[in-house]
Amino acid sequence: MFLGKYRKMLKDTECFFEIDGDHKVIFEDFQNGFQDWSVRAGGQEICTYKFQSPEFDSSNDKKLSLRIDPKGKKLSLRLRADSRFLGEGLDMGSFSFSRSIEGTGPKDVVIDRHDFKSKDDKALKWPRITRFYLSIVDEASKGRIDLTSKEGREMLKSITFRNIVLTPILKE
Repeated sequence: MFLGKYRKMLKDTECFFEIDGDHKVIFEDFQNGFQDWSVRAGGQEICTYKFQSPEFDSSNDKKLSLRIDPKGKKLSLRLRADSRFLGEGLDMGSFSFSRSIEGTGPKDVVIDRHDFKSKDDKALKWPRITRFYLSIVDEASKGRIDLTSKEGREMLKSITFRNIVLTPILKE
């Protein structure tokens, strides 16, 4: 879902929702490059442990939002979250998410924790993420973008946690 002041009809229902409030907490703005991230596969994937930081309120009512500028390309955003080594009964396994993004100008990709898929259909819990991986694939070439290159740094703008309030409205 791309954010803005808009109305969106859900596929399953006749109900519309309007965004009433949107409060952001910056998780990563990449102003200092990838200092809190490990770079893997020659820059084609980045990974962080920042979800475990006590500095961030990663409570489950929040949405994760990534600001990406596709630069006119058709891209696939791919995320993976691991929940391991937390102690007995707390590990949740691995989760994945992917979404196509295209167009020009920055796009906000807003992701609910329930959008992540797992083998056993569990719902992801933000505070239980131990490692978080991000990659972007150019769908035309099928190759992953080097996120540390100039092109990659210009595409990946920021990651925020958002408190988004959706209010049901009557169908017009």
